[in-house]
Amino acid sequence: MIYLFLHPVESTIITDSFDCLITQLPRGIQDRILRKKQQKKRESSLLGYTLLQRALVHYYDTNLDAITFLSSGKPILKLANQLLSFNISHSRNLVGLVIGEANTLGLDIEAFRRFDKVEASFSFFSPVEQKAILAATSPDWKLIEFWSKKEALVKAVGGRMFDMAAYTDVRFDKAQWKGNTYQLSCIDYDFEGFIWIASLVPIDNITIKTIHDLNKM
Repeated sequence: MIYLFLHPVESTIITDSFDCLITQLPRGIQDRILRKKQQKKRESSLLGYTLLQRALVHYYDTNLDAITFLSSGKPILKLANQLLSFNISHSRNLVGLVIGEANTLGLDIEAFRRFDKVEASFSFFSPVEQKAILAATSPDWKLIEFWSKKEALVKAVGGRMFDMAAYTDVRFDKAQWKGNTYQLSCIDYDFEGFIWIASLVPIDNITIKTIHDLNKM
């Protein structure tokens, strides 16, 4: 089972409750959040980890003390009898958390935006992807779609965008990286943009929960 939690939120709500929410997280997670330079990124990260804390308590009978970070910076959760994978993403006023008993999971949320020139972002795409973007009816939308898929893939792999971007092909619902096949799934949600999940295992059973109140998950 894979759970996807989506929290539409007004930034003023998080700003007003920031000090209270952050004290409910482990000190190591607090430090990771506070190291972010931009306040908006701090608030989005805080909300993501708060969602994770609530999900772990409610669905897995554990908490954020079980979290560890690999040398790449990718977080994992090791429990007594299972390994959980999770990922947090945010864009504009939507924050998401994907979590499940999967080998690796990656989540990316990308709001739509227009570009003065789509070619300016082509260093992040392989030649076949560049051609597909230019051939699309709406190159701006196609660029955002590919970017979101690629971000989800990068997060699932635990790599870095600059290292992988030009060497991957995310035109389809599967993508290859270092001999592994990753599944790519687009989430149907009322949002002007894209929500993509990447996973090493088939993404056949996703439970989507929209959260408006963090105390009611």
